[in-house]
Amino acid sequence: MTRADDDTQDALTLSVSDELVPQPAAKQSEIVTLPFSGFLDPPLRLQTDVSQCGGQLWSAGMVLADYLIRHDLEALRGKKIIELGAGSGLVGLAIALRLRQTAPAGHMLPAMPTRIDLTDGLDTLVPMLQQNISLNFPPEKSSDISINSHQFSWGEPPNSTLPLEPDVVLAADCSYLEQSFRPLLITLTDLMGPETVLWFCYEKRRRRDRGCLKMLSKAFHVLPVSGDWERDDIWLFQVRRSTKKPRIGEATSRR
Repeated sequence: MTRADDDTQDALTLSVSDELVPQPAAKQSEIVTLPFSGFLDPPLRLQTDVSQCGGQLWSAGMVLADYLIRHDLEALRGKKIIELGAGSGLVGLAIALRLRQTAPAGHMLPAMPTRIDLTDGLDTLVPMLQQNISLNFPPEKSSDISINSHQFSWGEPPNSTLPLEPDVVLAADCSYLEQSFRPLLITLTDLMGPETVLWFCYEKRRRRDRGCLKMLSKAFHVLPVSGDWERDDIWLFQVRRSTKKPRIGEATSRR
């Protein structure tokens, strides 16, 4: 795994470069180390599997993780967080690791621990998610962060192990397949409450990729977050439920 070494780059300037995005792995399965320009020390370690789409590391996930650990970390501490289409668990685990590494003194800890649920629709990826949790978070007697992995298919009712109306939902490159747009929107409509914040990041590969964003904008308030990543056709948005906008279709809500 190679990485560009650019120590002169401003720490708050993000771009999809060799330093941020790992180069294609030569092996089908390997453990990748991701320091995020020194923001994670020790670095994040991820088991990857290039034989599966979800087992690879994608640019949108790197951008979303990098943005949140640099700019919005404390807003995530003590919150209930769900990552959709987690794959290797890149975004959620990067956040969890940075939260642990920057945890305040015991008397300053939030009243509730941070809860992170990593989910993917493919049951074949759940063991890798669990492995990556173990790689970065060995069992401890006590911790202010709880991390779990689940199989969860979009468009189906959320199972009882997931919190309804979480504080934060993470979705990186979840609009890769056009046939997944509507199931994803159904799931977001089911999960998101009035205070939920969705961080939605995707790489535009085809013209139809924007179709998911258009559907999202019809049901939610979508705020673009600009950055250097846009030069690489990666787009980041903060999304909230809008009381003035209808839900997606008549059959999307399952509450």
